[in-house]
Amino acid sequence: IRDLSITLKDGDFVTIVGSNGAGKSTLFNAICGSFLTDSGKILLDDMDQFFHTLPLAFSHFFLSVEKQKIRFCAGGTFHCVKKPYQISLSSKADLIGTDAPAKKWILLANSADATLLRSSVAFNLAAELGLATVDVRPIDLYYDGEYRGSYLLAEKIEIKPGRVDIFDLEEAIENANPGTDLDVLPTKKATNKYGNEFQYVVGVKDPSNIEGGYLLELDNGYYAAEKCWFTAIWPGDGAVAHFVLKSPEYASKNAVAYISEAIQEALDNLYADKLADGSALSDGSFAFDLDSFAKMYLLEEFLKNNDTYTSSTYFYLDKDSKVVQSGPVWDFDAGMGTRIDAHDS
Repeated sequence: IRDLSITLKDGDFVTIVGSNGAGKSTLFNAICGSFLTDSGKILLDDMDQFFHTLPLAFSHFFLSVEKQKIRFCAGGTFHCVKKPYQISLSSKADLIGTDAPAKKWILLANSADATLLRSSVAFNLAAELGLATVDVRPIDLYYDGEYRGSYLLAEKIEIKPGRVDIFDLEEAIENANPGTDLDVLPTKKATNKYGNEFQYVVGVKDPSNIEGGYLLELDNGYYAAEKCWFTAIWPGDGAVAHFVLKSPEYASKNAVAYISEAIQEALDNLYADKLADGSALSDGSFAFDLDSFAKMYLLEEFLKNNDTYTSSTYFYLDKDSKVVQSGPVWDFDAGMGTRIDAHDS
């Protein structure tokens, strides 16, 4: 999108019209903060929402990070006064002392949690159980010279060594599409062999092997804003679940069909009491890993996290594997009694 200037006033109703691939979704994702803009500004009440000089005050030390990118994280807490952010550094750094340097980090606002403890407790419990989780550290956040509140600095859930350490299919896809701006390619919907709908990116060339690794988020609330997603059916009650491909973000029709059919097969096996207990099923079908699935289910139930299996629920599948792993666990600020509007919270 180039040379676009628009001013909207409170209460305005505006329709954006354009052909497929014209940039309508890109514009809305940029406004919401899902995409970073390469130039220009997006202002809300005359404040630039995405680019700041970012000094971070940590609990025991001070780190000045100049002229890096910081953006809002879209999601259920996006509309809260205290917003979550994603930091994109120009070079890898180990911000929390885990010997796992990375460029991208998350600042969790924990807006719904007055104690600011629920997420930390949940992540620590997950680690004690041996589940995939994220390392965090509480910090006091300052940027643009102003104190912004107490935040939780967290590792971003992504396929990287030290995070979700599986084969990076996204990198393989980028290598298979040299010189192609995957972000501008259009999307299209189709159905897999189960009749389940999915969305893929048109024109993406596949690497030689598309059988992993995949990082997925079950996200019924915000899936439609993503490039690639698919539906699956819970066999027990027939409810529709929406899974987002967090990585690879830009996937072909073959790739999304492959992972969507794998997850549906795993769900069917789950309801037939067939899980992978230490090794793949003897029939060669896809299945959830018993250990990680059971531990994550028990953790989410114990903490009464009503986001579970509706949003912020992650799974991953490594290359050439038939076993779907549960985790990393994420998003607990609405658990442990914070929200009591759900029937089981």
